Amino acid sequence: MVKIFCLSIIEVIKESWNWVGIEPEEVVGENDFGNLLIRDIHGKFWRLCPEDVYCKVVAQNQHELEALSMNQEFLADWYMTAFTDFAKEKLGQLQPGHKYHLAIPSILGDEYSFTLIASSHSVCDCQSEQ
Repeated sequence: MVKIFCLSIIEVIKESWNWVGIEPEEVVGENDFGNLLIRDIHGKFWRLCPEDVYCKVVAQNQHELEALSMNQEFLADWYMTAFTDFAKEKLGQLQPGHKYHLAIPSILGDEYSFTLIASSHSVCDCQSEQ
């Protein structure tokens, strides 16, 4: 018999990233490469960047987040426009539940190469247990 159990994205973040000190409350944004913007229980905002394996505070409060949302350097990094445009041209539009990603994560040596972009399912909330 196959038993299905589901984890919310918040539970996955708690389980996988608690070592950085995050206490997530809500995912407030995500980009096409699976980066997440997360509000914690203290009102701080964190960026989770899976390709660079980090999760760090980017704004101490809502006011700082609003200021950050006007920062062109942050926005260029967040939207990854050149990579997103290349990925859409090479791989097509994302299917529901999918994200683009580096074929080799930058932590393992990829230097954000345009030639090494792929697409796959984003974090799967439901898993089967046998």
